[in-house]
This record gives sequence, structure tokens and C-alpha cells, in this order.
Amino acid sequence: MKKQHLIAVGIALAATAWVASGVMDGSSPEPETIPVAKAQKTAEETPEVRVRTMTAEPHHRFVTTSGHTAASRTLDVRTETAGRVVEIAVEEGSVVSKGDLLVRLAMDERRDRLEEAKATLHQRELEYEAGSKLGEKGYRAEVTVAGSAADLAAAKARVKEIELDIARPAIRAPFDGVIEAVPVEIGAVIAIGAEVATLVDLDPLKAVTNIPEQAISEVEVGTLGKVHLVSGAEVEGIVSYVSRVADTGTRTFRVELEVANADRHIPAGMTGEISLPAGQVLAHKVTPALLSLSTDGVVGVKTVDPENRVVFHPATIVEDQPDGVWLGGLPETIRVITVGQEFVDVGQAVRPVTVTAESEP
Repeated sequence: MKKQHLIAVGIALAATAWVASGVMDGSSPEPETIPVAKAQKTAEETPEVRVRTMTAEPHHRFVTTSGHTAASRTLDVRTETAGRVVEIAVEEGSVVSKGDLLVRLAMDERRDRLEEAKATLHQRELEYEAGSKLGEKGYRAEVTVAGSAADLAAAKARVKEIELDIARPAIRAPFDGVIEAVPVEIGAVIAIGAEVATLVDLDPLKAVTNIPEQAISEVEVGTLGKVHLVSGAEVEGIVSYVSRVADTGTRTFRVELEVANADRHIPAGMTGEISLPAGQVLAHKVTPALLSLSTDGVVGVKTVDPENRVVFHPATIVEDQPDGVWLGGLPETIRVITVGQEFVDVGQAVRPVTVTAESEP
């Protein structure tokens, strides 16, 4: 009885093995069944990415650096004579025109000295006239006549000197501008060369920056640039000066722009960004979300090549705008990955799905 049970079990196991072998009823597996299954599995494992075909466009490149505004002229106005301050016609912040009175000094004895000098001049004129007539008649030596002529010339020079000194106590603005400082007080006695006011010229205004040595060859006098001030204002200026000697510490070159500032609303010393055109390049405009980093930390984009494999292209940022980034250094036409680039590696096979800019959110 036990033997029969063992035989039955053996037959059942053999039947099971025969069915599993797939040869029941003489059938055999189709040759392509296994490869197709593997292909389906491979397709399911290949990641899908969205790609967009992009073509480079001509783009005007700009060199953008930090800078600041500066007065086109700053002058410490000084006296040409000594004296006591009797009038201050301006204050800090006053807007003045060329020739406006700034400070007046006391005349003191200047007018009296002028009258004395004029009287001496009149006397020397009479002496010279009389001596000349006598010399013509031979009654006076030629040397004596020459001495009278010298005395007359000296008297004239003395009158002119005093007249100039009389004009010097009235200290006037040498050009249009704004008074920045008035370091004197009424009643102060000042010496020749003392500072009485600081005058700044804010129209035109200067915008000053320093350009890296790699870009200085592309900046030229007469070029129109833009100044984006920290206040939010944006103005244009013309490049008026480009240094030809680099700063020894930073290896940068000083560049100045001339900015119209008729209402003098823009002060000197305000910081901002200065953008100067630096030629035209072929570039791609992308959103910052499409940017990737290589394993070395290089900025670029991931694209798909004709064999549908991921390729990383390093790029240079030509210009950063609020609505996108212009990239240079890329092939003229690329299939850039717009969705899924963070989940695929360089060299990996992908299933690209082509989209357009209009179809993307």
C-alpha cells in the first residue's frame, strides 16, 4: 500500500514537470517571445523627458559692472586776497550760476589806496609830458626823460594792481553748480588762498565704473550705455573716457560716462549697475529652471543628441534678464531637456517627447 502511494506521487511529479516544460501537445515557445518581452521591459525602464528644439539668435552682449555717480567737477573756491568776511551770499545746497556772488570781504583801505595811486599816476603823467617837451628842445638829458617814462609806467601798474585787488573781495562762482560746503563765518579774517566754498558741477553727471581687462577692448568712447541706479531710476549716458592704464591692484580699467542731469535730481556718490554694449553674439534664451550643473560645478544645459542620449553642454551667461537668461557657447541648434533633466545622467538613453514653447506651462 505504501509502495502504491510512492508510485502515484512519482507520476504526479513527472506530469507536473512535463507540463511545465511547455511540450504538451507537441507545442514549443515562439522564437521572438523572449526578445519582445525584454524589449518591452527595456522601454519601460528608459526614462521619458520633454525636449524643445531651440535655435540661437543674434543678441547684443553687454558688460555689466557696479559703479557710482560722481560730479563732473568739484572745486574748492579760494580767495586771492586777505580780508574780513562781511557777507556770505550762499548756503549749503544752493544752486548758483557762473558769476554769482559767494562771499564778500571788507574793502577796508583799498579804495583809499586806489585814490592815492591815481593821484600819483596823474603826477607822473605831468612830469613825463613836461620832461618830453624839454627833451625835444635839448634842455633835458635823454636819461632823465627815460626815467620819467619808467616812473609813469610804474604808476599805471600800481593803479591796475589796486583795481584788481578791489575786485578780489567779491568772490564769485566760476561755473554753474551746487554749493556743497561753506567753511567760513561772518566776521572771520582769512588769508590769501583760504577756502570759502566747495562748488560741485552735477550737470552733466559722471557715472564711473571699472571694466575687467578681458572686456576693455570692446568699450569705446562715444558708446551709449545704461545706468541702473540703486534708487530704481534708469538713465543713459555716453562713454566719455576709457583709461588706457589698468589699476595695478584689480587689473581693471576706469571708464566714465557722461549723464545729463539738468534738474540735478541725481546726486553724486549714488551706486548702481552700469551696462555697456560689447558686440553681438549668437545666444539661446532659456528660463533659469533649465540650467544644470556639471559634476565640476560648471553651468550649462542638458540636451538630447540624435541617438537620444543625454549630453551636457557648458554655457556662458551672456545676459541675465527678468524673464530669462541668454546663454552663449552652445551649438546653434539644440534639443534642450525642459522637463526631467534633474532625473537623468549624461550618456543615459532617454525617450524624448518634443514640445513647443507655446505648449509648455
